[in-house]
Formats: sequence, structure tokens, C-alpha cells
Amino acid sequence: MLTFERDIAMQSFFDQHNILWKQSQLHGVIRKLKSRRDWEKRWELTMRADPKIIDLNSFKFQNLDTDLYASLQGKPLSGDIATRNKNFQQGGEYWAWRYLESFAKERHANYSRHISKPYLSRKGCDRLSPYLAYGNISMRMVYHYTNQFYEKSANKKAMLDFVSRTALALPFYAEIRK
Repeated sequence: MLTFERDIAMQSFFDQHNILWKQSQLHGVIRKLKSRRDWEKRWELTMRADPKIIDLNSFKFQNLDTDLYASLQGKPLSGDIATRNKNFQQGGEYWAWRYLESFAKERHANYSRHISKPYLSRKGCDRLSPYLAYGNISMRMVYHYTNQFYEKSANKKAMLDFVSRTALALPFYAEIRK
């Protein structure tokens, strides 16, 4: 709900300043959807679509009003949260791609056996959840990247098990079962 309220505030700002705001669908979320009928088909079309390359030079950027920015910014993070804890995965896009690559090329082979074993799951699972949650990598990127490795997979069943537990499941499963 927080992101929806933020987006309503941003839409109001853009309307007041005569700025056209085009929103893009992210992951499987389709806002204001009246029915889930055909959701799977729509999701698959989105995942399979070629990425759009955007020329940032064609945009006219506008600085946010400081009062609006302050109202959306939220409270500062405490030092405990802002300081990196060496017991946790490092954040950022670079690390998202490293974890995805090592999973797709090697670690997926033990996915089915290690998923429910806390110690072993560190080495046999994808570990992508924080990167997906924070937007460092998208479901669409994971979908396309994972598809490249299925045929060469050391353990196709483990790869299927992986996608069956993610939002990628049905489209990916349907493609590789054909």
C-alpha cells in the first residue's frame, strides 16, 4: 500500500506541473486489475517481450519540489540498518547478477535436495529474494537468463523445481515441456 500511496502523490505532482507520467508494469503486478482471468497470458507476454532501450537524452528532467520530496522521503535509517552486516549478502545489482549466474550455471543442481535444509540451502538455492525485493534485478531478467541455461542444465528437474517456486513457474514450465 505504501508504494500505491506514493504513486498517487506522484501522479498529483505530475498533474499539477503538466508532466506526462508513463508507468510500466513491473513483475506480475497489474494495478487496478478487475479480474485475474488471462493474468497468466498477460504475464507471459510481458516476460517474453524484448527489453525496451530508452534514450535518456530524449527526456526533459525536472527536479522535485523539496517539500514533496521531504514528504515522500520517510525517516532516516538508523545506523544499525545502514551499516553493512557481514553475515548478510551484499546488496546491489552487481551481486544480484553474480548470484543468478552461479545459480544458473552450477548451484541449481542441488536445489531440490537443499531447499529445505537451512545450512545447505545457502549453497543450493538461488538467494535472489532480496535483489528482487529491492529491484536490483527483475523477474523478467531472471526469466530470460534462466531460460538460457535450461538445455545445458546439469539437473533439469532441479531447474524446474526452482521455477515452480517462483512467479516464473507456469510460462517457463510450459516452454521447456514442449
